[in-house]
Amino acid sequence: MTRQLAISGLMLWLLSQGPVVFGETITGSEYFPLQASAQDIVPGLVPDKALKAGALTKVDGKLLQLSHEHTAWQVQGGAAVMGAFKPSKSRMPIRGLNNVVVDATAQGNVQDLEDDLGSLGCTIVSVHQRMVSASCLIAAVNEMAPLKSLNFVRPALFTTNRGVVTSQGDAAMRADIARPTYAVYGSGIVVGTLSDSYNCLGGAAADVAYGDLPAAINILDDTVCPATDEGRGLMQLIADVAPGAGQAFHTAANGEADFANGIIEINTVAGSNVIVDDLTYFAEPMFQDGVIAQAVDAVKAAGVAYFTSAGNVRRDSYQATFNPSGVTEGFLGGTLHDFDPGSGTDVYQTVTLRGGDLDTVFSFQWDEPYFKVSGVPGSASDYDIFICLDDTQPVNAVNCPGFSANANVGSDPIEVLGGTVSGENLTAYLAISRFSGASNNLLKIVAFGGSTFSFNEWNTASASIFGHSNAAGAESGCSVLL
Repeated sequence: MTRQLAISGLMLWLLSQGPVVFGETITGSEYFPLQASAQDIVPGLVPDKALKAGALTKVDGKLLQLSHEHTAWQVQGGAAVMGAFKPSKSRMPIRGLNNVVVDATAQGNVQDLEDDLGSLGCTIVSVHQRMVSASCLIAAVNEMAPLKSLNFVRPALFTTNRGVVTSQGDAAMRADIARPTYAVYGSGIVVGTLSDSYNCLGGAAADVAYGDLPAAINILDDTVCPATDEGRGLMQLIADVAPGAGQAFHTAANGEADFANGIIEINTVAGSNVIVDDLTYFAEPMFQDGVIAQAVDAVKAAGVAYFTSAGNVRRDSYQATFNPSGVTEGFLGGTLHDFDPGSGTDVYQTVTLRGGDLDTVFSFQWDEPYFKVSGVPGSASDYDIFICLDDTQPVNAVNCPGFSANANVGSDPIEVLGGTVSGENLTAYLAISRFSGASNNLLKIVAFGGSTFSFNEWNTASASIFGHSNAAGAESGCSVLL
């Protein structure tokens, strides 16, 4: 069965530690659609140092904004009046009308965090090392902030990685010739697939009847609906290339902890000796192996062949050592990064964001340890990232409507930033600042922006593969879907 490929993406998010919460105003950033001129931008709140030391610093700003929107939806009559709840961040991992999937990191004993989240009404999906993936009531988001057992909680945001062309992989690999010539049909092999879903859209029975899928598939977990059934599309490809192989499926879209456990289970429970996936979590570490990468290495050590997507973002990556410019940004007072490696000073990096209501996501990290992976001390530095509309104006709330400014010290060295552009492609300007920390860290940005995204200056064209796709036990390649 032939399918037209499209790059799958994720609504862009502007991370912060404080959008509007009913009853009080917490300084921070909301989601901003980026337009071609400043007057068209939805006005937002201005960040200040409360972002770094306020009561809600343990909770990602996207979750706080979700809570605000959900409360407004309920006040306006809920489903009976407004229909299904639709957050402004359309790829937020909503379950039903009232729940969201989160990845939470324990400050100490992970069992304490599991118990505390359970007491707030969360359904624990999976626990892996320091991490808990859980489906929680949106109304409970604000109640997470005071938990002593919590280091940080964020929504379980991911992207699936598909290509942009229609592929005839079976013939291209000459598998159609190899099968009858060498009598290799995949018999005795079990291929496990991890993706978003298998049969949320229905149609799996028809695929089996038409011979596009084998009759007996071991479905370990398919509890993420609504979703796109990209996993079933991958499994149809496997059935074409290796029709004699057994198949198994486990969702990878229920959080990082559940993804890691799913890798182990699809090997040990379903007996898969070949495993494939096409998912990337934006918060997977770039400078150390996270829990998903460690799971990949564990099954590889057990004899599994593991294949994953490289991400399909080419060399859309910037990498450089922090270069203090001596210029202060106007939000929080941090020192701006000088992108110019020479004698000049340039605190902006010009980029092209794709238009047409599509999205660009920047995963920005630096070379310090993740608390969620290795515990204390976590990140020793605190960096922030901004999207600005003009490179002749200062980095402030008027010129830079998009920003990500979480409190990083003692937690994880990551900010995720993005924006959706209406209409034509937009020239924008990235700025980076160091709020605190003494080291000039190695900084890295990987941009998920499709074929029209580009770094237009100071482009280091660095490697873009990170997270479990860069694990020693994984083979990575570009994703295509027949």
